[in-house]
Parts: sequence; structure tokens; C-alpha cells
Amino acid sequence: MEYDQQAAYEAPRSPLPVLWIGLTALFALCCCFFFVVSGAEAVLLAGGGLPGGGATTSTPAAAPVIGEIKFYLEKTAAGAGSGATVTSVPTGTKTVYAIFTYKNMPKTGPTWSYQWQYNGSDLAGASKIGQRWTREGAGTFYVALADDKGLKAGDYDLSILLNDVEAQFGSIRVGP
Repeated sequence: MEYDQQAAYEAPRSPLPVLWIGLTALFALCCCFFFVVSGAEAVLLAGGGLPGGGATTSTPAAAPVIGEIKFYLEKTAAGAGSGATVTSVPTGTKTVYAIFTYKNMPKTGPTWSYQWQYNGSDLAGASKIGQRWTREGAGTFYVALADDKGLKAGDYDLSILLNDVEAQFGSIRVGP
């Protein structure tokens, strides 16, 4: 046999890595699915809607609400009114409690203020401006108007503001 006619040795070909190709394709499809879903979620969370005006499943949080102001001469230890509500009190009354309900207050509350007026003029010493609301959810709260010598005869007005917007208003008369 002549050496020049002998066929060159070829190594056997390895089989195609079908398993690895299949796993790589599956991984790529899963990644694409993940990116599509996370992109859609980002659009919805950022306030975008569904195409064609469809509604999203999330609902906005209800706005904080301050209930009607009611005046009392006494209160309970929990801060609720005690006795009958009053619209006027005798001259010399030392303390009046303005009690109101609240609901839908967020965990990080809004700023709030209460402003008392006497016969149309501000009672700066009795008012509190720009406080941070610290009670979450719903409940009852009060602010008091007090004078150790007794309240002077006249009209007292109370404004309760949330984020510098009047949320509730109430009035009480002292004296005849």
C-alpha cells in the first residue's frame, strides 16, 4: 500500500449539543417574558393606563376627611365629647372643647392647623399653625379653648385646615 494514497485520519465529529441549545432557548424566552411583565408593571405603577382606556385594578387612596366640629363643655379621657353639644355658653366659662372626627388619614399625615378667632380677629395664642398630623386611620380628636379667668363674651370661630386648605369650620357664642 502506498502511503500517498492513504486517506488522512479524521477525528469523529461530536454530536450537536441539543440539550444546551434547548436550555439556552428556554432561558432566553423566560428572560423576555420577565422583561415584558416588569415593563408593563412599571407603566401601570407610574400611573399609565391600559391601552384603549381600560381601567387598572388599583384604586387611589381616599382623601383625608375632617368631620363636623361639635362643641362640648366636658370630654372623656379618650377625647370624645361628654354631655350635650352646645352652641352657646355662659360668660365666664373657662374651657370649651371643639371635638371632631377624622378618617382616611395616611400613616405620614398631612400638615394641619387650627385657627381660633374672637369677634373676627385672630387669637394667635390659642391657634396652632403647620403641625404634622400623627394619627393614622380614623378616630376622634379635639382642640380646647381655655382661659383661667373665663372666656370673654363674644363670638368664637374655629377653622381646621389640612395642607393649608380649610377642611372644617365651627362657631360658638359666649354670653348672651
